[in-house]
Amino acid sequence: MDIKEFEYDKPIIVKAGKHKGRIGYIDDEELPYVYVHFDELTFGTFSCEKILIKNVETVTHMDLINRMEELENLILSNSNSRLSKTIDYEKLFSYYEEYVYVSNLQTKYYINAFYLKPSIDKKIFISCSHKDIILANDIATDIKMAGYDIFLYSMSINVGDNIISEISKNISTSDILIPIISSSYNNSQFCIDEITAFYAKHLKTKPNSILPIRIDNTEIPAIFSAYKYFNYENDNYNSCIMELVNKKLR
Repeated sequence: MDIKEFEYDKPIIVKAGKHKGRIGYIDDEELPYVYVHFDELTFGTFSCEKILIKNVETVTHMDLINRMEELENLILSNSNSRLSKTIDYEKLFSYYEEYVYVSNLQTKYYINAFYLKPSIDKKIFISCSHKDIILANDIATDIKMAGYDIFLYSMSINVGDNIISEISKNISTSDILIPIISSSYNNSQFCIDEITAFYAKHLKTKPNSILPIRIDNTEIPAIFSAYKYFNYENDNYNSCIMELVNKKLR
């Protein structure tokens, strides 16, 4: 990774080495290294580690969720070591500190996904089955954090809104469609109607505006046969987000 891709005080995740999986923020650089903090001074400490820049990536919303679960398990297992009187308090405190930092980040991401004003003049319509909404929420959150305007029904439709009217309006005004293709998607008439409406509206004016993501082994709908799709698996979520944000959406 190039240091230019990062901003100081912005969250990153360590992808390799001794601190693999930890989430923190870059404070300084000494190329090819960066100095990373993994806490928010929760217990009055200030841990900083020297890490190869090639081993860090921009953090995603899914990284935050996964790391919180890992830290909860680490805290629980280390706390239970009290029974054997072998508890490592320094390690336990470091887990608590990182947990508070990651938890605050996740809350910030969640709030921004609903209220952050877009800084890029481009609207992204995410089409998905209700069974795939958890993954869709993660994708929408990360794209929104990158500055784009997002339409996803779980985030964008308020109580009292006419669902059909809101979907129709946003299909017309969106620049890019990201369909999350699955067996549930192919069996949803609402999803088929969304992609058909977008295709009919933007085929001539925006021919490269459909970016399909396939998340299981289902067949790609015939309407997308001419489009290259991203074949999503659990371990390539970050690659999917980076490709969308850094290449496809620009």
